[in-house]
This record gives sequence, C-alpha cells and structure tokens, in this order.
Amino acid sequence: MRTIKYHLVLTDNEYSLIINSLNNLRNDLIAQGRYTDAVDDALYDIVSFIAATTITGIPLSLSATLHSF
Repeated sequence: MRTIKYHLVLTDNEYSLIINSLNNLRNDLIAQGRYTDAVDDALYDIVSFIAATTITGIPLSLSATLHSF
C-alpha cells in the first residue's frame, strides 16, 4: 500500500467554512436520525488541531494522509 501525503495551508476563513459545513452536515444527519460518528471525528480533529496550533503559536497548516489500495 502506498501512502500519499498532502499538506494544506488554510486561512482562518477557510477553517471557519470547514467547521460550519461539518456542523451543518452533522445537524442534517441528526435531523434524519442517522449516525454522526464520522462527522464528529472530523470536527474533533480539526478543532483539536486549531487549539493545539493556537497554543503553540505554530502557523495553521493541516497535513492529510491518503492511502491508496
């Protein structure tokens, strides 16, 4: 299996857009009575990342790893 890494550099507005979009998706899933586990995990990862980089003073950049099969 080959691992491909992507490095994203996002502005504060882009982070806000991602968080708002995930939260809206979560609300829609709740309204439909569906599971929100994947969205909850994504929200937790992004908010935790922002909190960690804000505390350490490191500029906001997010790395994502995709696995190809």
